[in-house]
Amino acid sequence: WGAEEYGIIGSTEWVEQHISDLAEDAVAYINLDAAVTGPNFWASCAPTLKTFVMETAKDVEQCNAGGSVYDAWLARAGEEASEPGVGSLGGGSDHVALYCVAGVPSIAMGAGGAKGSCYHSNYDTLAWYRAHVGDDYEPAAMVTRIVALTADRLANADVIPYDATRYARDLRGYLDAIQVRAEGRGKALDATELSGAIDELEASATAFNG
Repeated sequence: WGAEEYGIIGSTEWVEQHISDLAEDAVAYINLDAAVTGPNFWASCAPTLKTFVMETAKDVEQCNAGGSVYDAWLARAGEEASEPGVGSLGGGSDHVALYCVAGVPSIAMGAGGAKGSCYHSNYDTLAWYRAHVGDDYEPAAMVTRIVALTADRLANADVIPYDATRYARDLRGYLDAIQVRAEGRGKALDATELSGAIDELEASATAFNG
C-alpha cells in the first residue's frame, strides 16, 4: 500500500473504489506491517478469526527452537494462560479501511522480540536486521510459512473458519473492563441492557456455530 504513514491513504482509496466487491466476496484480509523483527510470533485479529489463527500456529514449526509456533506463543503468555495472547485490532495500519469500513474480518501478524528497535529510522537496514534479528532469516521464513498457510486455508476451506462465539466472549471482556474502570472513577454504569444483548449474541452465535 502507498502513503500509509500519511494517513493510510493508499489502502483507504482502494477500499473505497472496491467496497462493493469486498462486501460481496471478501473472506478475510491479512496485514503485514513491520512483520519480522525477531522470532516471537504475534497476532491481532477480528474475534471471529482468533481461534483459526491459533489452530494454524499449531502446524508451523517455531524457528530455531523446535516445537510449534503455538507452543512458543503460549509459553510466553505465562503458566496460567489457557491460550496465547491474541490481540484485538486497533488503528494505525492498512487494515483499518478493510476492517472498520468494509467490514472484512482482518488479521495482523508477524514476529518480534529483537533487542532494541530501528523502526521508522535511517537505521532500519539489512545490517541492523542481520545484527539484531539474525542472519539466518529463519524468523522471516517462519512468518512466511504461517502467512502462506493462513491464506491457503482461508482460500480453500469448504466452510469459512469463523468462530462467531468469540465475538460474544470478547465483548463481555470489554464490558467487564469498562465496568471496572467506571467503578475506579466513581461512575455509575448500568450495563444491564448491554449485557443482555451480549447474552443474545452468544446464544445466536452458538447456534450458528453448531
